[in-house]
Amino acid sequence: MTLFALHGQDQSQTLASTLRRPLRSWRRTVACFLIAITVATGAFLAQTPQFTARTDVVVIAVTGSTNADTQSDVSIDSAVQILYSDAVLGETARLLDYPGRSSGLLDDLSIDPLINSRLLQLKVSNPDARLAYRAVTMLTERFLSARLQRLTEQNEVSRKELEETELSLQSQLASIGSSGLEGLQRRELAQQLGVELAEAQAAISAIDNLPPSAGFVSRQAVMPTEANRRGRAIFLASALGLALVASSIVAPRHLRKRKQVQQLIEREKVDLHG
Repeated sequence: MTLFALHGQDQSQTLASTLRRPLRSWRRTVACFLIAITVATGAFLAQTPQFTARTDVVVIAVTGSTNADTQSDVSIDSAVQILYSDAVLGETARLLDYPGRSSGLLDDLSIDPLINSRLLQLKVSNPDARLAYRAVTMLTERFLSARLQRLTEQNEVSRKELEETELSLQSQLASIGSSGLEGLQRRELAQQLGVELAEAQAAISAIDNLPPSAGFVSRQAVMPTEANRRGRAIFLASALGLALVASSIVAPRHLRKRKQVQQLIEREKVDLHG
Protein backbone atom coordinates (compact mmCIF):
# COMPACT_ATOMS: atom_id res chain seq x y z
CA MET A 1 0.00 0.00 0.00
CA THR A 2 2.83 2.39 0.85
CA LEU A 3 4.60 1.81 -2.49
CA PHE A 4 1.29 2.19 -4.35
CA ALA A 5 0.65 5.48 -2.59
CA LEU A 6 4.09 6.75 -3.47
CA HIS A 7 3.57 5.70 -7.11
CA GLY A 8 0.28 7.56 -7.15
CA GLN A 9 2.01 10.69 -5.90
CA ASP A 10 4.52 10.49 -8.77
CA GLN A 11 1.71 10.16 -11.29
CA SER A 12 -0.02 13.23 -9.93
CA GLN A 13 2.91 15.56 -10.52
CA THR A 14 2.04 18.61 -12.60
CA LEU A 15 3.86 19.95 -15.61
CA ALA A 16 5.25 22.80 -13.54
CA SER A 17 6.76 20.43 -11.01
CA THR A 18 8.29 18.38 -13.84
CA LEU A 19 9.91 21.47 -15.30
CA ARG A 20 11.28 22.37 -11.86
CA ARG A 21 12.94 18.99 -11.44
CA PRO A 22 16.41 20.07 -12.64
CA LEU A 23 16.45 22.79 -9.98
CA ARG A 24 16.26 20.20 -7.21
CA SER A 25 19.85 19.16 -7.89
CA TRP A 26 21.79 21.87 -9.66
CA ARG A 27 25.01 19.86 -9.50
CA ARG A 28 23.60 17.00 -11.52
CA THR A 29 21.91 19.49 -13.85
CA VAL A 30 25.19 21.26 -14.53
CA ALA A 31 26.89 17.89 -15.01
CA CYS A 32 24.26 16.84 -17.56
CA PHE A 33 24.72 20.06 -19.51
CA LEU A 34 28.50 19.81 -19.44
CA ILE A 35 28.47 16.18 -20.60
CA ALA A 36 25.97 16.87 -23.41
CA ILE A 37 27.83 19.95 -24.66
CA THR A 38 31.16 18.10 -24.49
CA VAL A 39 29.80 15.18 -26.52
CA ALA A 40 28.19 17.49 -29.08
CA THR A 41 31.38 19.54 -29.38
CA GLY A 42 33.41 16.40 -29.89
CA ALA A 43 31.02 15.16 -32.59
CA PHE A 44 31.12 18.57 -34.27
CA LEU A 45 34.92 18.74 -34.23
CA ALA A 46 35.12 15.14 -35.51
CA GLN A 47 33.69 16.32 -38.82
CA THR A 48 36.14 16.93 -41.64
CA PRO A 49 36.42 20.67 -42.38
CA GLN A 50 34.87 21.63 -45.70
CA PHE A 51 35.98 24.27 -48.20
CA THR A 52 33.02 25.93 -49.95
CA ALA A 53 33.30 27.44 -53.42
CA ARG A 54 30.43 29.63 -54.61
CA THR A 55 29.27 31.23 -57.82
CA ASP A 56 26.07 33.13 -58.73
CA VAL A 57 24.26 32.64 -62.03
CA VAL A 58 21.53 34.90 -63.41
CA VAL A 59 19.00 32.98 -65.51
CA ILE A 60 17.72 35.12 -68.38
CA ALA A 61 13.92 35.26 -68.43
CA VAL A 62 13.40 36.62 -71.96
CA THR A 63 14.36 34.40 -74.87
CA GLY A 64 14.59 35.10 -78.57
CA SER A 65 11.32 33.40 -79.41
CA THR A 66 7.74 34.11 -78.46
CA ASN A 67 6.89 30.44 -78.69
CA ALA A 68 5.11 29.13 -75.58
CA ASP A 69 7.32 26.02 -75.34
CA THR A 70 10.45 28.15 -75.22
CA GLN A 71 8.92 30.59 -72.74
CA SER A 72 8.14 27.73 -70.36
CA ASP A 73 11.87 27.03 -70.16
CA VAL A 74 12.65 30.34 -68.48
CA SER A 75 11.42 29.18 -65.06
CA ILE A 76 13.89 28.67 -62.23
CA ASP A 77 12.65 25.11 -61.77
CA SER A 78 13.59 24.18 -65.33
CA ALA A 79 17.05 25.70 -64.81
CA VAL A 80 17.57 23.62 -61.66
CA GLN A 81 16.47 20.49 -63.55
CA ILE A 82 19.17 21.18 -66.15
CA LEU A 83 21.75 21.58 -63.38
CA TYR A 84 20.79 18.20 -61.93
CA SER A 85 20.81 16.48 -65.32
CA ASP A 86 23.42 13.93 -66.32
CA ALA A 87 24.66 16.25 -69.09
CA VAL A 88 25.69 18.81 -66.44
CA LEU A 89 26.11 17.25 -62.98
CA GLY A 90 26.91 13.73 -64.18
CA GLU A 91 29.39 14.83 -66.84
CA THR A 92 31.11 17.21 -64.41
CA ALA A 93 31.54 14.41 -61.87
CA ARG A 94 32.99 12.10 -64.51
CA LEU A 95 35.41 14.68 -65.93
CA LEU A 96 36.70 15.60 -62.46
CA ASP A 97 36.68 11.99 -61.23
CA TYR A 98 34.75 13.38 -58.26
CA PRO A 99 34.66 11.13 -55.14
CA GLY A 100 31.40 9.21 -55.26
CA ARG A 101 30.86 10.43 -58.84
CA SER A 102 27.37 11.88 -59.43
CA SER A 103 25.96 10.98 -56.02
CA GLY A 104 29.01 12.40 -54.25
CA LEU A 105 28.82 15.69 -56.15
CA LEU A 106 25.08 15.84 -55.56
CA ASP A 107 25.62 15.52 -51.80
CA ASP A 108 28.21 18.32 -51.82
CA LEU A 109 26.19 20.63 -54.08
CA SER A 110 23.63 23.16 -52.84
CA ILE A 111 21.48 25.34 -55.11
CA ASP A 112 19.77 28.33 -53.50
CA PRO A 113 17.37 30.34 -55.68
CA LEU A 114 16.91 33.85 -54.31
CA ILE A 115 13.24 34.79 -53.81
CA ASN A 116 11.78 37.20 -56.38
CA SER A 117 14.92 37.11 -58.50
CA ARG A 118 16.48 35.21 -61.39
CA LEU A 119 19.59 34.45 -59.33
CA LEU A 120 20.86 30.98 -58.49
CA GLN A 121 23.57 30.53 -55.87
CA LEU A 122 25.66 27.43 -56.52
CA LYS A 123 27.86 26.09 -53.72
CA VAL A 124 30.11 23.03 -53.65
CA SER A 125 31.67 21.94 -50.33
CA ASN A 126 34.59 19.52 -50.22
CA PRO A 127 37.67 18.91 -48.04
CA ASP A 128 39.75 19.70 -51.14
CA ALA A 129 39.54 23.45 -51.86
CA ARG A 130 40.80 23.09 -55.44
CA LEU A 131 38.30 20.35 -56.24
CA ALA A 132 35.42 22.40 -54.84
CA TYR A 133 36.49 25.38 -56.96
CA ARG A 134 36.86 23.32 -60.15
CA ALA A 135 33.52 21.58 -59.58
CA VAL A 136 31.46 24.75 -59.11
CA THR A 137 33.20 26.43 -62.06
CA MET A 138 32.65 23.50 -64.41
CA LEU A 139 29.05 23.08 -63.27
CA THR A 140 28.35 26.71 -64.13
CA GLU A 141 29.98 26.49 -67.56
CA ARG A 142 28.23 23.26 -68.50
CA PHE A 143 24.89 24.55 -67.21
CA LEU A 144 25.00 27.68 -69.36
CA SER A 145 26.13 25.65 -72.36
CA ALA A 146 23.42 23.00 -71.88
CA ARG A 147 20.66 25.56 -71.40
CA LEU A 148 21.74 27.55 -74.45
CA GLN A 149 21.75 24.38 -76.53
CA ARG A 150 18.28 23.50 -75.28
CA LEU A 151 16.88 26.94 -76.11
CA THR A 152 18.55 26.88 -79.54
CA GLU A 153 17.06 23.48 -80.35
CA GLN A 154 13.63 24.68 -79.26
CA ASN A 155 13.97 27.74 -81.47
CA GLU A 156 14.91 25.56 -84.44
CA VAL A 157 11.82 23.42 -83.90
CA SER A 158 9.67 26.52 -83.48
CA ARG A 159 11.08 28.11 -86.65
CA LYS A 160 10.35 24.98 -88.67
CA GLU A 161 6.76 24.92 -87.41
CA LEU A 162 6.35 28.62 -88.18
CA GLU A 163 7.71 28.15 -91.70
CA GLU A 164 5.19 25.38 -92.30
CA THR A 165 2.44 27.66 -90.99
CA GLU A 166 3.66 30.46 -93.28
CA LEU A 167 3.55 28.25 -96.36
CA SER A 168 0.08 27.00 -95.45
CA LEU A 169 -1.25 30.55 -95.01
CA GLN A 170 0.29 31.69 -98.29
CA SER A 171 -1.32 28.72 -100.04
CA GLN A 172 -4.71 29.54 -98.55
CA LEU A 173 -4.39 33.19 -99.62
CA ALA A 174 -3.50 32.13 -103.15
CA SER A 175 -6.55 29.84 -103.38
CA ILE A 176 -9.09 32.43 -102.15
CA GLY A 177 -9.81 33.63 -105.69
CA SER A 178 -10.99 30.19 -106.77
CA SER A 179 -12.82 29.36 -103.57
CA GLY A 180 -16.25 30.40 -104.84
CA LEU A 181 -16.87 32.69 -101.87
CA GLU A 182 -18.65 36.00 -102.23
CA GLY A 183 -16.63 39.21 -102.37
CA LEU A 184 -17.23 40.24 -98.75
CA GLN A 185 -16.41 36.79 -97.42
CA ARG A 186 -13.24 36.61 -99.54
CA ARG A 187 -12.09 39.97 -98.21
CA GLU A 188 -12.76 39.00 -94.56
CA LEU A 189 -10.99 35.66 -94.97
CA ALA A 190 -8.06 37.30 -96.75
CA GLN A 191 -7.76 39.86 -93.96
CA GLN A 192 -7.77 37.15 -91.26
CA LEU A 193 -5.20 35.03 -93.10
CA GLY A 194 -3.06 38.12 -93.68
CA VAL A 195 -2.97 38.88 -89.95
CA GLU A 196 -1.99 35.30 -89.11
CA LEU A 197 0.69 35.36 -91.82
CA ALA A 198 2.14 38.60 -90.46
CA GLU A 199 2.30 37.13 -86.94
CA ALA A 200 4.09 34.00 -88.18
CA GLN A 201 6.59 36.09 -90.15
CA ALA A 202 7.20 38.34 -87.12
CA ALA A 203 7.90 35.28 -84.95
CA ILE A 204 10.37 33.94 -87.53
CA SER A 205 12.09 37.32 -87.63
CA ALA A 206 12.33 37.37 -83.83
CA ILE A 207 14.02 33.98 -83.82
CA ASP A 208 16.51 35.06 -86.48
CA ASN A 209 17.34 38.46 -84.98
CA LEU A 210 17.07 37.77 -81.22
CA PRO A 211 18.97 34.58 -80.42
CA PRO A 212 18.27 33.02 -77.00
CA SER A 213 20.48 33.78 -74.03
CA ALA A 214 20.98 31.17 -71.32
CA GLY A 215 22.15 33.62 -68.64
CA PHE A 216 25.41 34.90 -67.22
CA VAL A 217 27.66 34.60 -64.19
CA SER A 218 27.15 37.53 -61.83
CA ARG A 219 29.70 36.33 -59.29
CA GLN A 220 32.76 34.37 -60.34
CA ALA A 221 33.94 31.54 -58.14
CA VAL A 222 37.14 32.13 -56.18
CA MET A 223 39.44 29.62 -54.59
CA PRO A 224 38.20 29.09 -50.98
CA THR A 225 40.82 29.65 -48.31
CA GLU A 226 38.91 28.91 -45.08
CA ALA A 227 37.45 25.55 -44.10
CA ASN A 228 34.32 25.27 -41.99
CA ARG A 229 32.30 22.53 -40.37
CA ARG A 230 28.58 22.17 -41.01
CA GLY A 231 25.73 22.23 -38.54
CA ARG A 232 27.18 24.27 -35.66
CA ALA A 233 23.73 25.52 -34.59
CA ILE A 234 22.17 22.05 -34.98
CA PHE A 235 24.78 20.41 -32.76
CA LEU A 236 24.40 23.09 -30.08
CA ALA A 237 20.60 22.95 -30.09
CA SER A 238 20.67 19.15 -29.91
CA ALA A 239 23.09 19.25 -26.99
CA LEU A 240 20.95 21.70 -25.04
CA GLY A 241 17.78 19.72 -25.69
CA LEU A 242 19.39 16.43 -24.66
CA ALA A 243 20.87 18.04 -21.54
CA LEU A 244 17.50 19.42 -20.52
CA VAL A 245 15.79 16.06 -20.90
CA ALA A 246 18.58 14.23 -19.10
CA SER A 247 18.64 16.70 -16.22
CA SER A 248 14.85 16.42 -15.82
CA ILE A 249 15.19 12.66 -15.47
CA VAL A 250 18.48 12.28 -13.61
CA ALA A 251 18.78 15.37 -11.43
CA PRO A 252 15.97 14.75 -8.88
CA ARG A 253 16.43 10.99 -8.70
CA HIS A 254 18.52 10.86 -5.54
CA LEU A 255 16.27 13.43 -3.83
CA ARG A 256 13.16 11.49 -4.68
CA LYS A 257 14.65 8.27 -3.38
CA ARG A 258 15.84 9.92 -0.18
CA LYS A 259 12.40 11.43 0.33
CA GLN A 260 10.76 8.04 -0.20
CA VAL A 261 13.12 6.41 2.28
CA GLN A 262 12.41 9.10 4.87
CA GLN A 263 8.67 8.63 4.38
CA LEU A 264 9.00 4.89 4.82
CA ILE A 265 11.07 5.33 7.99
CA GLU A 266 8.53 7.76 9.43
CA ARG A 267 5.67 5.38 8.60
CA GLU A 268 7.54 2.50 10.23
CA LYS A 269 8.10 4.62 13.35
CA VAL A 270 4.44 5.47 13.49
CA ASP A 271 3.51 1.82 13.13
CA LEU A 272 5.96 0.80 15.88
CA HIS A 273 4.75 3.44 18.32
CA GLY A 274 1.20 2.69 17.38
